Amino acid sequence: MDKKPSTVNGADQTLGRCDSNDIALKSLFLGPQSENSDWFLSKINEVLQHTFDWRRSCFPMDGMAISHVDRKDPNFKTMRIRLAESLQSLLSSLENETPKFTPRYIGHMVSEISLPSLLAEFAMLLHNPNNASREASKVGLTIEREAIQALAQMIGFNSTEARGHFTSGGTIANFEAVWRALYQFDRRCSTALVDIKNKRSKPEDFFKLCHSPAPRTQRTDSELDLESHSLLEQGPWDLEADEILGTKFRGPIILVPNNKHYSWPKAAAVFGLGSRSLWPVALDEDGRLSLTDLQSKIEKARLENRPILAVVSVAGTTELGEVDDVGKVQDLLDCYLKEGIHIWHHVDAAYGGFLCSLQHPYHSLTSRTMTALSAISRADSVTLDPHKLGYVPYACGAILCRNQSLYQCHRVMAPYLQENQESRVDWATTLEGSRSAAGAAAVWLTAKTIPFSAEGFGRIIQKTIDAKEVFAQTLQSVSEIRIVSPSDTNILCFAIADSNDSIAGLNEKTKRLFEFIEKGPNFCVSRTLLSRQCYSKMIQRLCAEWNIADNEESDLFVIRLVLMNPFIASKEMNIHFQTEFKFAVESFLKTGAKVTEHD
Repeated sequence: MDKKPSTVNGADQTLGRCDSNDIALKSLFLGPQSENSDWFLSKINEVLQHTFDWRRSCFPMDGMAISHVDRKDPNFKTMRIRLAESLQSLLSSLENETPKFTPRYIGHMVSEISLPSLLAEFAMLLHNPNNASREASKVGLTIEREAIQALAQMIGFNSTEARGHFTSGGTIANFEAVWRALYQFDRRCSTALVDIKNKRSKPEDFFKLCHSPAPRTQRTDSELDLESHSLLEQGPWDLEADEILGTKFRGPIILVPNNKHYSWPKAAAVFGLGSRSLWPVALDEDGRLSLTDLQSKIEKARLENRPILAVVSVAGTTELGEVDDVGKVQDLLDCYLKEGIHIWHHVDAAYGGFLCSLQHPYHSLTSRTMTALSAISRADSVTLDPHKLGYVPYACGAILCRNQSLYQCHRVMAPYLQENQESRVDWATTLEGSRSAAGAAAVWLTAKTIPFSAEGFGRIIQKTIDAKEVFAQTLQSVSEIRIVSPSDTNILCFAIADSNDSIAGLNEKTKRLFEFIEKGPNFCVSRTLLSRQCYSKMIQRLCAEWNIADNEESDLFVIRLVLMNPFIASKEMNIHFQTEFKFAVESFLKTGAKVTEHD
């Protein structure tokens, strides 16, 4: 067996100790071996004691509802025993849960949770806020507003003008973007239909009218007349648009990259747009949105008089972590804006949004990636997932819009709830009704503890990107390993192949390696299938670079490593995780690679 790197007292002697600034960051996590457990336990007790004291200070003259006599009652004690036993059963079952806190977990977009977020979420949960109600969440709504401002500032929005709120995750945040884009479209569409009906505009101008930069607010027509032509009010089946336009009204479309997240087909179904309303934009040979095809699709929609609800670009794709050329997408849309055509631009930055905390000279991302990230602030709306690279507990997503006019949406009122004007978050326009303030508190305390900047939060993310580079360099020393390039973030994908292998042979070997690692106790990885339908150009390029015979039909099976654990590159631990992982791959190549499935 190959010899492992030497260590002395658990510290790697070739790399030395961590930088003092990096050591400070270690105080923000519990640690793989619960190294910060004593301090964390003291803070948990502090949170609990504060809650106990606060309860006792509120209306003390009311008396106790649970008396000393009650607590001595046999049934009371029996119920406590039952709860204790059930709790112990739960804790025992959780010992079989996937240990996502360890640097050995490099499977999906989930990792260690930060202590600020845990403490804030725990404290907020004890107060059980509901941000749909200002009466029930006075503090929670203030916390949410300030946390949204911190996120807005991180991605480059004007934090005083930006609006947004927290959601249960990226899927709902993307839904919120569609909801707002649909509302903006509906205002323009209904106005356009009325203008065409009243001979003020022509049917052939419908596309441009539906993309007016500023919808007409001073109307000579009654509000009722506009509502009778509203998609949101009447439904797509009750509009008289066919008669007005002289052709079949097929509704708006959404232009999404072909490697779209699964939330987009869901959104098309939920909002009644239909799966055919999603027009996939082809990917280039690097697996990113093709600007050429995007322009072609926009022109196609324009020619067919088919309004565009939104153009979606991605900052950190789910599979490969790729970052689309957000700025170039916006440049293209700005060209249409000069013609009086505004097209909503949404950036799905659920994973990569927190990379905006990286800045020169503390980053090792390419200038192309950094340019793309800096352009997120030019978009109309953005999705973020703090429960990914924000290191806060599930479930926590966020939708941000550049200003109030973009955030504005269809309202559904409830007479028993007050409007949250002070919080700048209008419950009447959020898709989710009841919303916990726990996620917002987790982000708030994280931002208060370590700013979302290069000197602060960016240092944590930088370590994971450095770890990706080290993993890539280490694995490249194995001749059979084929690294998927480019790699824009901290996600690394690779395959296994022999010289002059076929894509079928590569897929078979890579699947066996995945099964070998999955059955082993040392690492947890993920895998994905790069479909020919989405990644045809990229697969062709990779096969040529890898000297692999491409039958131009097969998809590409790759192993996926998400290297986001903050301790993956720790210098004080007993092992180098990248070397240990390399040993696992080499062990497979010596033994398992030659074994067939039948064996």
